[in-house]
Amino acid sequence: MDDPEPADPEGVNSEAESELEQSLPLLPPEQTDSDNDSEMAEERTIAPIQFNGSANDDAEQWLKHFENYCAYKNYDEPKKLALCKILLTGNAAAWLDRYIGLLLVFA
Repeated sequence: MDDPEPADPEGVNSEAESELEQSLPLLPPEQTDSDNDSEMAEERTIAPIQFNGSANDDAEQWLKHFENYCAYKNYDEPKKLALCKILLTGNAAAWLDRYIGLLLVFA
């Protein structure tokens, strides 16, 4: 018995593939490693640093930068609080824990 002839690569299949490609939505180009490196470098330069709450720290300046950063990133209140919990250390973290505890008691 004879095997059927393979489909012509320039024939019907290529037309169907072309139609399929045209019907698919265009996707943004894939990010390259250099794009990711640039984004990470930008994050390191603009992201707020940790805040300890020592006498040498300027709380007002840190908070202003923190708020500006969160606005730039379009963070909602729960995400801002989560980031704040990560960035506050030492005395500042202890203060935040007490403050949140008081809010829960009086809520």
